[in-house]
Amino acid sequence: MESANEDSYFDYICVIQMSIPEYDFVIDAIQLHNHIQEELGQIFETITITKLFHDAKNDVLSLQRDFSIFSVAVIDTQEL
Repeated sequence: MESANEDSYFDYICVIQMSIPEYDFVIDAIQLHNHIQEELGQIFETITITKLFHDAKNDVLSLQRDFSIFSVAVIDTQEL
């Protein structure tokens, strides 16, 4: 995830990058803000789907703040 805080007091997610076998996605989180929770929430909140992040702390907190998404089954490569 990429965030910005220009012209704002708080960071907000601008871009979400996701990969699954055979596909990579770059999602404009500003343009699609009203659809992120509905379309991606179930993925991040499903315990049987492992999510791989690097330096997950800020990304996980930003997903909660911006989209009310609570990530589970997260592996943080920085912590490993």
